[in-house]
Amino acid sequence: MDIGEQLNTIHQRLDEDRQFLNHSFIQFLLLPLVQELHRSGRFSEGLELLNKALDRQWTHKDFLLRQETLDLKGQALLELGELREAQVVFEHVLEGLEQEVDLDHALISSVMNNLALAYDKLEEFDRSEPLYYLALERHKRNLAPDHPEVATALNNLAVSYMVQGKLEEARPLYYKALDIRKKSFGEEHPDVAFSLNNLAVLHRRQKDYVNAEKCFRQALGIRIDIYGRNHPDVAQSLNNLAVLFIKQGNYKEAEPLHQEALEIKTYFFGANHPAIAATLNNLAILYVKQGLINKAIPLIETSLGILERSLGSEHRKTINVKIKLESLKSKKL
Repeated sequence: MDIGEQLNTIHQRLDEDRQFLNHSFIQFLLLPLVQELHRSGRFSEGLELLNKALDRQWTHKDFLLRQETLDLKGQALLELGELREAQVVFEHVLEGLEQEVDLDHALISSVMNNLALAYDKLEEFDRSEPLYYLALERHKRNLAPDHPEVATALNNLAVSYMVQGKLEEARPLYYKALDIRKKSFGEEHPDVAFSLNNLAVLHRRQKDYVNAEKCFRQALGIRIDIYGRNHPDVAQSLNNLAVLFIKQGNYKEAEPLHQEALEIKTYFFGANHPAIAATLNNLAILYVKQGLINKAIPLIETSLGILERSLGSEHRKTINVKIKLESLKSKKL
């Protein structure tokens, strides 16, 4: 049964059974399907399924499964750019878990990481960093030092450092996470590509363009081999490689990569996602570099509208894009 048939079957089951959900149905059918949808970048479909399931009645013995289901909902919201909604869901899940289970339970550390990611995207670093540390310490205490969850915690803390400009603090964490993932999964795995991509961003920020391109191309190759060309992670790699080309003045190669990334992201996320705003902004930078201000301004205007709706007018990214738009308009005059 392919993923489409599974999706139809589970929707039908949920529509027919309006009362309590069966434990085995949740654990062995619903959650694995949602996780597969997420891996395929189909977050909207996963969210629809989760909301339908969460609307049913749950027994207390399924408390942990319900918290896991809510955590998946938060992850979908995070990927879809609904940052405040994701934050509220993760906070609710974490509060419930801390009241009901041992504080060293693996799900608590996982939810902490996800909540910290939400805070990071909202640029509330004073709230994210302590959670990353706490989740990492609990993983180290309860898991083997080379466990993949330790790699995830290391990577997430490194991402937080990167956003704050703490590049040297991020570097050893990225390398350690990559090493753990290669040993755990082999060279051809989505998590290895994820680590390579993040390491490439670090190299780019440090103006080490040779190693940045090498890592970006490795990550892109792994992702295409696993997912094919039409996947959000592939779009991320295309976008990052294009940004690198712009920094090197290689505009001819950068534009088609940005255009392809934009098409993929629009297909998966719709036209009003923060990731669309980021790609539009990058494409506008490409046009500005070539003196094509009239082509850049409409892209910046669209990007600004998306960010105002999704992040709010006071978010740093929104303010920066607004300043950029005003600057371009003044140059045009």
